[in-house]
Amino acid sequence: MTVQTQHTPVSVEHVPCPSCGSDSYAVIAVGPDFDHHCCGDQDFTLVRCKNCQFDYLNPRPTTDMLPRIYDVEDYICYDFDTKGNNFVQKWREGAETRRIQAALKHVTRPLPDLKICDIGPGDGTTLAAFRTLGVKPENLYGVDIDQSIIDKLESKGLQGILSRAEDLQSELRDVDIVLMLQVIEHVADPRRVMQVSYDMLRSGGILWMETPNMDGWDRPFFSKRVWGGYHFPRHWSLFSPKTI
Repeated sequence: MTVQTQHTPVSVEHVPCPSCGSDSYAVIAVGPDFDHHCCGDQDFTLVRCKNCQFDYLNPRPTTDMLPRIYDVEDYICYDFDTKGNNFVQKWREGAETRRIQAALKHVTRPLPDLKICDIGPGDGTTLAAFRTLGVKPENLYGVDIDQSIIDKLESKGLQGILSRAEDLQSELRDVDIVLMLQVIEHVADPRRVMQVSYDMLRSGGILWMETPNMDGWDRPFFSKRVWGGYHFPRHWSLFSPKTI
């Protein structure tokens, strides 16, 4: 039996372009897991599709490696509110509340009746901010692959759904806002996730997304290896305004 450690390379697989299905690509960046060092010295490769110019990790970790590459104690967002820095947590909650208030200007339905789904909810700060503003907790859903995240949400009175975004079934309908904040770059099939999100939304609903920008001002300075947006090996698809 092989014992997996932080110094053991993860299993990888070659994949076609997630956008168009082409197998023709050029390498644009190579680097290890700079952020959490869960894969030893293993390098990962970001490529650009020669057919549609989409950027994606290839080869990428197999799906059975997901618990390995995300099973790091200090992973961003996961346990922020247990780190003992109450001032920083309160600042985050306040900043998130103000940001949500700006987004809610585009919503006409009464706040208590809104249904919100956060795909990749982290520690639940965003969903908690919606509750602070008046959305009923029974209408606040978080979707994640990590049972500990689901347990954390439910301990806060929020609704948790254990699932990959790609595998999410039709249990949620008439959602007013679907959030994917720094999430779409992590998924195996971004087209499928976009369709799932669209199917959940009510007519006139809002899809609120954030993702690293491959055309951002900072990438040229670190483009060959260490740009933070690469986040090897967890960012599987990267977007620009042209490809999103």
